[in-house]
Amino acid sequence: MDFSVSSKDATLANGQRAVITKVVGEVDVYTAPRLKDKLLQLEREGTHHIAVDLTEVGFIDSVGLGVLIGGLRRARAGGGTVVLAGPNPRIRRILDITGLSSAFTVVPDVDGALDALAKESSGLAQGPAQGGT
Repeated sequence: MDFSVSSKDATLANGQRAVITKVVGEVDVYTAPRLKDKLLQLEREGTHHIAVDLTEVGFIDSVGLGVLIGGLRRARAGGGTVVLAGPNPRIRRILDITGLSSAFTVVPDVDGALDALAKESSGLAQGPAQGGT
């Protein structure tokens, strides 16, 4: 399967800007730098509310997880967050085993991710603690 990362703008229910970053393929030591580049680009553009669509990701390794953690830290430093949408059961299990499912908000789909971003950006969500990962 080929790897790709693309982004599109979204407007949250509270009117704030967010970005949906769709990842397709396996996120590993070879492809994770492309995801990192995309997340860094979003940070440079001032985007701190990011939904990462994982519905078409079949595998993620520790390098890929590290990229997601770095993106989360940078987003939080900018007053936002990263929400993970649609991980398959295997990836969800990896998130659970590594404890990352408590660091990230993980939802079944992109619509849920946008709802979670709107709540968190409005200060309504009781998200995970900022430290620890």
